[in-house]
Amino acid sequence: MKKFARMIIIVAMIMVSSVALAQVNGWDDFEGTYRMVGSGSCIHSQNGYYDVAANGWITAKPGVVYAGTTVLDGFWYFNNDGTGKYSQTLYATVTPPPSVPPPAKGPPVEVAGGIRVFTANNVPFTYEIANGDIKVIAGGIELNGSISADWTTMTLVSANNVPSTGSPAPFWYTICNIARTLIKIND
Repeated sequence: MKKFARMIIIVAMIMVSSVALAQVNGWDDFEGTYRMVGSGSCIHSQNGYYDVAANGWITAKPGVVYAGTTVLDGFWYFNNDGTGKYSQTLYATVTPPPSVPPPAKGPPVEVAGGIRVFTANNVPFTYEIANGDIKVIAGGIELNGSISADWTTMTLVSANNVPSTGSPAPFWYTICNIARTLIKIND
């Protein structure tokens, strides 16, 4: 009976320690809705890119090259189990060349510049937290960042991410840089 009582006491101590550790680490406060604002830029290259040069530059190969910049606004909901969903609106300012070579025989493809608006609703994502750092996998893109000490603010970045390779015109080979700031607005 004494062995059983000791075992119960040990299990109880471990459970209390686990709950206390979770509260110290902020897990009890992490789950909830975060307001997100973000920005990004992408460069599109018809023929891809050279390897990273010694000076750090990633240079587009000869051919048609153009850029776009983005602003994002949305909401991200984090569960305590490493999953969540986000909804956002992306406003892309696209500055392509006036036309691009045809995908096959025929005339060049006309590419309209301007502002495009993309929306995404209830898109699932996963995340991992370690030592105040966070890694989020959303839409096939890995975002890395940090969480504030009070668990209410996150910054996420993905630099030189290649989300598409060899897509049809006008997207082609794309390299993007992405930044997100998330602020907790409710549980």
